[in-house]
Amino acid sequence: MRCSGDGLGLKRRWKLWKKRRVVFPPDEIHQAGENAELRLEKLCRAAGKANEWSVYPSVRIPDPDGGRRAIDLILVSGTTVLVVEQKHWSGRFEVFENGEFLQHRNKGGSHNHATVAHRIARKARLLEEIHRKRYPDNEMSFHVLVAMTHQRLEWPEKMPELPAEMVNERQLLDRIQKTGREKIDQDFFETMDGFGTWDEVHMHGGLKLKGDLLDFGLGSGVEEWDRSRERVR
Repeated sequence: MRCSGDGLGLKRRWKLWKKRRVVFPPDEIHQAGENAELRLEKLCRAAGKANEWSVYPSVRIPDPDGGRRAIDLILVSGTTVLVVEQKHWSGRFEVFENGEFLQHRNKGGSHNHATVAHRIARKARLLEEIHRKRYPDNEMSFHVLVAMTHQRLEWPEKMPELPAEMVNERQLLDRIQKTGREKIDQDFFETMDGFGTWDEVHMHGGLKLKGDLLDFGLGSGVEEWDRSRERVR
């Protein structure tokens, strides 16, 4: 009986171990979006290098209403800040007077993306408020953009008034190639340096966590490091 029990226990442990080793494939749409974000970041770094553009991808900022908000891309040259939301949609899209975006996919089906431009405009305001609270006299100019980066995307003929400028990939890259030419403002650099704990962590079994390291419970070492970093400033 003891041997039988040991055998069943070993078999059960073997099954549990196999389950932990399973790597779950990412959702294709979300994975394509993440790949596009990484591609745009690299393109912006290359295009903006000669003109002193600093590039900050996947920036997480605190929200006074609770939680944190992620900004896809922040580009800075001198006192100019471009706050960019990237969308890698194919097919075509509509924008309604209330600011809602509706995507019609090539493979069929539609998806409501709600108020994309309004959301990124709010994030830009939060970022500006955080900076001006620290440096009230600092003169930074914030510009909000939604970058549509898919080559096979049909744009609507009419676009309602939105709180963010709509650009394609080429237009964004042209802008940073033709403007800038100043090192990032030092005060704003200090503000951006405080958003450095956002990252992606790969766990055993294929689980992937994406967020603020301080929220993952990775041990007291990370928190102690963050507190020491605050004291240095």
